[in-house]
Amino acid sequence: MSHHLLRHAHKHPVLIALFALAIGLPAGLSVPYLQRPPAATSHNHPFVLAQNTVQTSSNLNSNSIYNPVLKNAHLLAGIRFFSLTSSVAFSCVVTARANVWCWGAKFAKDLGGDNYDGTPVPVLDSSGQIFTNALQVTANGESVCARKKDGTVWCWGMNEHGELGDGTSADSNIPVQVIDVNKQALQNVKAIASGGNHGSGFNRHGFPAGSHTCALKNDGTVWCWGTNKDGQLGNGHQRDEGVHALADQVLEDNNAPLQNIVSISASLGHTCAVKKDGTVWCWGENPGGFHGFASSYDLKAAQHMDDNGKPLLLKFLGPSQPALYTCGIKNDLTSWCWGYIFSGKPITGASPVVDDKGKNVQPVIYISSGTEHTCLLKQDLSVWCWGHNGDGKVGDGTFMDRSTPVLIKQGPNVLKAIYVESGANHTCAIDLHSQVWCWGNNNVGQLGRRSGFSINTPQLVKFPVPNP
Repeated sequence: MSHHLLRHAHKHPVLIALFALAIGLPAGLSVPYLQRPPAATSHNHPFVLAQNTVQTSSNLNSNSIYNPVLKNAHLLAGIRFFSLTSSVAFSCVVTARANVWCWGAKFAKDLGGDNYDGTPVPVLDSSGQIFTNALQVTANGESVCARKKDGTVWCWGMNEHGELGDGTSADSNIPVQVIDVNKQALQNVKAIASGGNHGSGFNRHGFPAGSHTCALKNDGTVWCWGTNKDGQLGNGHQRDEGVHALADQVLEDNNAPLQNIVSISASLGHTCAVKKDGTVWCWGENPGGFHGFASSYDLKAAQHMDDNGKPLLLKFLGPSQPALYTCGIKNDLTSWCWGYIFSGKPITGASPVVDDKGKNVQPVIYISSGTEHTCLLKQDLSVWCWGHNGDGKVGDGTFMDRSTPVLIKQGPNVLKAIYVESGANHTCAIDLHSQVWCWGNNNVGQLGRRSGFSINTPQLVKFPVPNP
């Protein structure tokens, strides 16, 4: 099989890339590239794309802090999408041209669109041009943030709790730059993660109110902004003054800056991070002591997570998790979760993700949690999901809850993906053929098609241009 692929590499570059991943070929391996179709221009489409930047392998590699597949993204010739986020009622992607496209949620002029038909639309900047130079996108509630290749962060959408981080509480339908508490542009950011806010009621659109975002800097420090009702900003305070509109540095419980962080995860009402030594630190909402602490008080600053008397050591966390629980991956590529995991009762300490035979699921390379469901990628790039399934968000063709991971298929074939993201009630994935698939709740077009009933199998999201 490998000999055949190598002889016909020019016909199967994506398969060759996967073959290279499987046998561990070095990143510099020369692999034939697909001829990219010509970009759409103003002559054949109203969106002018020709002047936008195309992602480079070094840019894409920066996203591999969460997704190791992207360490070899330069081998995946022809892939058009490299970062994905799913929220309550919409999803967004970063394209190979470093643009951000979003779909779903009729109210979302602030998210890049204004329709229920699910058609993806590009996010525009203040000049009316397509917002570009994006590397990563993250969302929750009704706001979106993007990390640019220059290390700055830009956000748009609802802003009543300072979710945009621009020093105001004014909503914005165009990206605005995040500012820190020193009134300087937040810079040198290498990863971002957004979480929702548990128990803050609903906004005027009927969706959960309030969210927060955290940024990991190159120096290993973490900075957060937005809602702080439960101490999820980790700045030593726990109060919701209405606006926490400037990025503030996360502290440890001894009031020293949290440092040496390599991975962050933002969830409903709480945030967690992994240090270089693998230890896990969490702050924010802590009902039932589910972060492994003896007490159940909320945490105003980062504290070291204890796993039933022993330190929990992880390799990295799933970035944005709109859930009352958090999941991460150990060095042995097993996945572990803690918090309110589907049962409605807190689990103190971490529990391994197991299959229907009770064995640890592995090797896992990526994990993403929604409000009541979770999906992961195995090393063979297969997608597995489990949890509450009333909206079909597990994606296995049923509406039955699943207590253990089930394999997701696209028609008769196994869905192979480089990214999977679990939203509140829907899920999206980027497959190996550079297509985006979504499943679950579709009440406002978040599956990339006209709003209507929930769909329990992957549905293709159709973009209005060949190379967005």
